[in-house]
Amino acid sequence: MHGFICSPNIYEYKGWTFEKGPSIGVWPLRKDGEPRKSVSEKFWKVYEEWEDLSEEEKDACHVGGGCQRF
Repeated sequence: MHGFICSPNIYEYKGWTFEKGPSIGVWPLRKDGEPRKSVSEKFWKVYEEWEDLSEEEKDACHVGGGCQRF
């Protein structure tokens, strides 16, 4: 029997680490991987810049998460 386990994708861009998933949206992470308690305007500006990247450039920022087969 095979299956998949999925988690939000994790990206690093311009010093920010953030997760992005279809059900949770986008949220920045602390250095220990825990979600930040709040989001600054500075993060949203960097995120908007990341959103304007090509899919190839976004993929290059991917550092974890997604679906894994088991």
